[in-house]
Amino acid sequence: VLAARLLEAGETGASAEMLARLIQGSLLPAVAWQESHGDIDAARVATEVVPARTASALCGTKQCVAFGCDADGYLVSARSAAGVGIYWVARGSSGLTYRSMRRADGSEHGTLVLDRVPVRAEHCVLAPGTGDKVLAGAIDEAIIVSSAELLGLAERALEITLEFLRARVQFGAAIGSFQALQHRCVDLFIHKELGVSALTAALSEWDRADCVRRSVLASRVKARCADAALDICRKSIQMHGAMGFTDDCDIGLYLKRGLVLAAWLGNAQLHRRRYARLALADAASAPGTQGRAA
Repeated sequence: VLAARLLEAGETGASAEMLARLIQGSLLPAVAWQESHGDIDAARVATEVVPARTASALCGTKQCVAFGCDADGYLVSARSAAGVGIYWVARGSSGLTYRSMRRADGSEHGTLVLDRVPVRAEHCVLAPGTGDKVLAGAIDEAIIVSSAELLGLAERALEITLEFLRARVQFGAAIGSFQALQHRCVDLFIHKELGVSALTAALSEWDRADCVRRSVLASRVKARCADAALDICRKSIQMHGAMGFTDDCDIGLYLKRGLVLAAWLGNAQLHRRRYARLALADAASAPGTQGRAA
């Protein structure tokens, strides 16, 4: 989502060509924009474009670059005197270093270090002054997509747990017949349905919403879906008993993926704070509609 949106907004022939290759599956770009863990502000960029005689150079460090190990290149946000732009940096470029790490679910991300990496004018995908705005919109879309995955993950984890409770027999009865576990499952089902309602409401409004409203919707959905997914996965492991902690039981895979997705692009706590701040600004900018953000 991030790479496609940035390339789609690009105004050069190179951007259109890379977008076509991305759609065909012959190009795998990684987006390098985050510079500190837990920060999703696209405008907070310390990576610099340093002017030089023949070509400018990029200097800085990017964190949490998803799937950068296998990428053909990187879409890097960097600041110049004119503002934040997006630049294409091919894999193997001079001065480029990538350090790979594994996350809880086994997926890969890493740190990208740019030490005077040369970039020419044709490598500029989005002109300085426009890159952060386009990137911010793409981040909100990615937040919605990751929230949808969290919701699907939570729904399947709950289904697996209900199947287990029907099959597991203890004290001569299926443990799903125990009232304490039934009450817990109902609570988890309600939690999941609240996430469904938040996502459905956001998608129904998305196309007609402005950029501020989209950020409000994205944060509301991510906070709700992240909380729901983590709560469902953790309590599902508890209801599986000791076997829930083993690799033989698939429910652990859902928890590991949920931990990664819940933290990626901001955790629930960050998005609740962001929602409160943006919702107030959104209401203040629209007289007569102060209640719509609630």
